[in-house]
Amino acid sequence: MKKTVLLLMAVLMAISMIIAERSQGASVPLPEDINIVKAGPDVPPEIAAFSGKWEGDWDGVLDAVLIVTEINRTEATVIYAWGDAPEWNTKKGYRKHKAIVTPGEKPKMNLSPA
Repeated sequence: MKKTVLLLMAVLMAISMIIAERSQGASVPLPEDINIVKAGPDVPPEIAAFSGKWEGDWDGVLDAVLIVTEINRTEATVIYAWGDAPEWNTKKGYRKHKAIVTPGEKPKMNLSPA
């Protein structure tokens, strides 16, 4: 019984180490000083909805994070970050951008380098 418990614990520890290693390698780097500012009351709800952290991937290959740290009626401050994607010869990193906000029924943000 004692050997079975020890063997089970060893297997679980090995699995958790593999999972941690894989998730660490696929992680998306982010700056340490992220501060998301709530949109002001004058910002329409459909534009304010962009505020926050958005995560996803491109074609199941490139992990990506988009963080809208500040937004008003006409512009936003955005951090775009990505993970490693050896298939696409891409190394992880991030960039800060300014975005132009286009209001309307379906508002849009157009990124430009900050």
